[in-house]
Amino acid sequence: MSRMTYISKTDYVLWRACPKNAWLRIHKPDLYYSTELTEYEQSIIDTGIEVERVARKLFPQGVLITGIKTEAQESTLQCMASNTQTLFQAVFQREQCLAAIDVLQCHPGTGAYSILEIKSSTEVKAEHLYDLAFQVVLLRQHGTPVIQASIIHPQLRSASVSGVNAVFR
Repeated sequence: MSRMTYISKTDYVLWRACPKNAWLRIHKPDLYYSTELTEYEQSIIDTGIEVERVARKLFPQGVLITGIKTEAQESTLQCMASNTQTLFQAVFQREQCLAAIDVLQCHPGTGAYSILEIKSSTEVKAEHLYDLAFQVVLLRQHGTPVIQASIIHPQLRSASVSGVNAVFR
């Protein structure tokens, strides 16, 4: 019995940069992951996780979706049905495409949503736009109306700036 293969937003962005690496990651994950991450690569991942954790403070009423694939998708749909305004890591899957949305915000009274992609870099890059576009297309195919899609990234300012709202734009 073969396992279901999903194309994630990470796979899509990787494919845009290097199709061979994306193929390996999907079809030969043991080979793709056979080398350990360098200290530098791990630090990039750790920084991204920390930036996302801090950025979530912009949305104090947000709910973090936990679990993987089916469980996370069900939790996402339950929260949406109960009109939870802000979700972190909302998971959507359709036709073997899969994405976890950093921040999904419902616009009360409209039933429409905004997607906010959190990035640790201090400037928007083309790959970020492809990442965001993948999410918008997936949610619209899922029947979820998306009226806004944005990238949130830290601003470089002096260390004396206080408050999380001043750190992100």
